Amino acid sequence: MEKKIKLDHNTLNSILEKQCLYHTSEGKLGKLADLSAYIIEEFDFSQMHLSDIIAIGSVFIRCKFINCELYGTIFDESKFITVNFKNSNLGKAQFYGVEAKNACFDDTNCSSAEFDESNLSGATFRNANLRGTSFTDCDLSNAVFDGADLEYASIVNNIEYGTSWKNVKAINIVS
Repeated sequence: MEKKIKLDHNTLNSILEKQCLYHTSEGKLGKLADLSAYIIEEFDFSQMHLSDIIAIGSVFIRCKFINCELYGTIFDESKFITVNFKNSNLGKAQFYGVEAKNACFDDTNCSSAEFDESNLSGATFRNANLRGTSFTDCDLSNAVFDGADLEYASIVNNIEYGTSWKNVKAINIVS
């Protein structure tokens, strides 16, 4: 396993400015960012357009991704400690082997996202769009799905002790 590098805020801002896919008011586009194998602490990504970034094996500590565009992002083998994705677009995002205990996914669009072999214990998905999302071999202990749309979701081989499923829309769940 390669060593992780802790990024300070100035270095991270520089990476995002140089590599990231930005939509400015003039319609200017930047490049895609690779945030793999970094430790990122207390950074506010809120309202950024970060679709299709790659963040494999990274650690995010107390970061905010509120109202963030993260469509198609790859977060495989990453760790999220006290992270907030509230109201973000995580459609078709990949979360393989992720640790996201107690993460907030409330009001997110996670349609067709893939959560495989991930620890999501205590995570909240209140009122989230989880249409077509797959949860396979995940720890969903004490996770909260209240009000979530799980239509056509795939929920297979998960640990679900204490999970809350109140008022979910769950038609045609594959299990």
